[in-house]
Amino acid sequence: MNKQHNMKLYEKPFNLVQDGIKKIEVRCYDEKRRQLKVGDTIVFTHYDDAQKTIRVTIRDMQVFATFRELYSSFPMNMFGHPDSNVDEMVAAVYDIYSKEQERQYGAIAIIIE
Repeated sequence: MNKQHNMKLYEKPFNLVQDGIKKIEVRCYDEKRRQLKVGDTIVFTHYDDAQKTIRVTIRDMQVFATFRELYSSFPMNMFGHPDSNVDEMVAAVYDIYSKEQERQYGAIAIIIE
């Protein structure tokens, strides 16, 4: 049976998912993300407005040792950032997750539809 998971998104990624532009959500592969399964539902809630939600289905998942490996494995447009490069994406993710969290958990690419 498929489960529902809840995650929060900031304004820009929320809008990119809502508009169908962002196809991969990137997270640390922590205890919460280890519960995810292909076919499960994620309800993304807008960080600043809990009334705004988006329901997506997990189509695939890939786990990586580092965010750099993850971002190097997909075209940038899959993350909703066609004009960014791997270095920029890695720098941005370190604003959210620490290098220690990355070492401890690794990274997961959650492919959504």
